[in-house]
Amino acid sequence: IAYRLLAGAFPFRDGIFDDRPGENWVGSPKMRQIREKLQAVRLDWQRPNLLAMGMQERGMAQRLISRMLAVNELHRPSAREALSDPWLALSAPP
Repeated sequence: IAYRLLAGAFPFRDGIFDDRPGENWVGSPKMRQIREKLQAVRLDWQRPNLLAMGMQERGMAQRLISRMLAVNELHRPSAREALSDPWLALSAPP
């Protein structure tokens, strides 16, 4: 959601998620296919909305959002870690 809000577009093409109801369950062949497709995706950090951000803020946002969208869930931050990220602290009230 963060990428969508900042970039004005979804991070992944719809075609990546080509599963039908009942095909996508943990460990299923379809889930493996989708994960393989996701691993090959490179997010577009050159979208106009993102480029309008300051360079430092954009870099901080990119680091957090990239971690949040990691294919391997073990590499994603917990909610507590994400909420304490320095990028989110930039706009936190004193």
